[in-house]
Order: sequence, then C-alpha cells, then structure tokens
Amino acid sequence: MKKNSVHNIILAAVLIELVVLAGLLAYPHERSSAEQEEQTTQEPAAVVEEQPATSIDGIEYKIENVQQLVERAEALFRDGEYGRTIEIFKRVLELDPTNHAVWAKLAHTYRYWYHMEESEQAFLKAIELDPQNDFYYTDLAKLYRNTHNFEKANWALQESLKINPNNAMAYSYGLGYLYFEFQQYEDSEKAFLKALSMDPEQEMAYMGLGDLYREMGRYEESEEMYKEAFKREPHSEAYLGLGWLYLYQHRYEEAEVPLRAFLENIREKGEVYYALGKAYQGGGKFEKARDAYQRAVELTEDNPMFSSVLEELLKNHPELSNS
Repeated sequence: MKKNSVHNIILAAVLIELVVLAGLLAYPHERSSAEQEEQTTQEPAAVVEEQPATSIDGIEYKIENVQQLVERAEALFRDGEYGRTIEIFKRVLELDPTNHAVWAKLAHTYRYWYHMEESEQAFLKAIELDPQNDFYYTDLAKLYRNTHNFEKANWALQESLKINPNNAMAYSYGLGYLYFEFQQYEDSEKAFLKALSMDPEQEMAYMGLGDLYREMGRYEESEEMYKEAFKREPHSEAYLGLGWLYLYQHRYEEAEVPLRAFLENIREKGEVYYALGKAYQGGGKFEKARDAYQRAVELTEDNPMFSSVLEELLKNHPELSNS
C-alpha cells in the first residue's frame, strides 16, 4: 500500500512538471520581468564590416591573377574607361606594390586622363623601382612636355640616353617633339632622322616627321610620312595627325575618316574626339560636333579647351541644347 502511494506521488509530480513545461512552450512570449530586464541589457550585436571585393570583373582578387587583372585594366584603357583602369591598377599594386611595370601603366593612364601630378608621381615610383629602365624616362619626358615643363623634359631625355644611347624613341618620341614644341624645326627634323638611322622601321619617327612637315606647311610630304607610319603600324596614332592635316586644308569630310579609324581601331581619346568635333563643325554637322565635344569632355575632365569649345558651339547654336 505504501509503495503504491509513493508511486502515485512521484507520478503526480512528473505530471505537474510536464504541464508547466508545456505552458512555457505554448507561450514563449510570457517571460518574467527578470528575463525581460536581462534581454534589454544585453550588448547590441556587433556590426559586421563590409569586406573588400574578392573579385574584380569576375577575376579572383589574388596575387596569382595579377596578369589577368592587368589585362582587364588594359582592355578598359582601350575603351577609354580611364577611371576604372586606374581603380584596377591601384588594386593590383595593393597585391604587388613593387611591380614597376604596373606603376608605369598607372602613370600612363593618369596622363591620358589629364591627372598630371598623379602621373608624375607614378612615373617617379616606377623609376625608383627600376632605375635603369630608359623607356620610363622617355615616357616621363612626354608628361613634362605635355605640361610645358620643357627643362624637366630635357633632363628626363638626357637620363634616358645616359642609360641607353641607342634609344631611338628618345630621339623621336622625345627630342624630336621637344624641339618641335620650341618651333626649332631644323633640330626637330634632325632628331627624327637620327631615330630612323637607328631604327629604319620606327613608326613613331615617321609620325613625328608627318606632324613636323604639317606644321611647316609641307603638306604633301606630311601625308607621305603618315602613310609610311601606317605601313609599319596599321594601328598607328598617325591617324590623329592625318586628321589634323586634312583639317588644316579644310578637307573636313576627309578628316572624319582617319579620326573615326583611330577611335574604332585604337581606343577612345579626348584629343581625337576634339579633332572629330572640329571636322563635323567645319562640315556643318553641328549635332555630331556637339556629341564629339561632349565625349572629349567626358574623357578628359581637366582640359578646359574641350569644355570651352563645346560652350562656344552651344552659344552659337542654342537649339543644340534642347535636342
């Protein structure tokens, strides 16, 4: 009898615990005030910081893929996407900060985007990492020439020739154009011809002679030199010089052809859109001229000449602002 009583008591206790547990499960929102107070005093959840992208345009962001990332940046450069090009080169340099070739490519892109101070610093970094690279000095001279810092341009070219006295590019791309800027046409011609004596197949020297003869008014010789450049490099930037040659002669429709060829076969470039705008404007194609000038401004934000010619066109043809 006693055993049954004990069993009944234990069974009753178990049943009570089960009922209480069931109540808690059925009404989980009914918590004690102590539990609620504990809930309100808990530390807030930590904010998870956004992690940097693990891939760039589908390419995994790691040191093994540096070459792929560089190739992607170069493709964007050819499309005139200078901002994205710079962004990728910077990310590459985070992975490989001593890659002097990428520093030089970054400098080159900055120069095309008219960010001249950043370009200079990147070129100097490339030279610091590879001081015996004569071509970096030649490219730096081009930058200094673009910014009319001719003394520094000459210094960079002389440094290039100290490293490699047979650097034909230092004569054509460098001294030939430097003398050209000073209108020292005889010295300029000698420098271009010196480059050809070193490298008879150098497209840049022929292009330089084409530009020189154009400015001297020797138009037939100029056109012939551009053709020689094309023979050696079908995608030569001489397309731009030939376009300007035709503009000088008011051959506006003819000028359109090499300028469009440059954009289609080489890359987008602000100076080319500017020249194409001049061709369209000279031929009375004002809407096309507006579009070309606008693209020039988009590609080279820091060049006031492009924006001023666009403003002048819109001022003279206000109807273009509404179309």
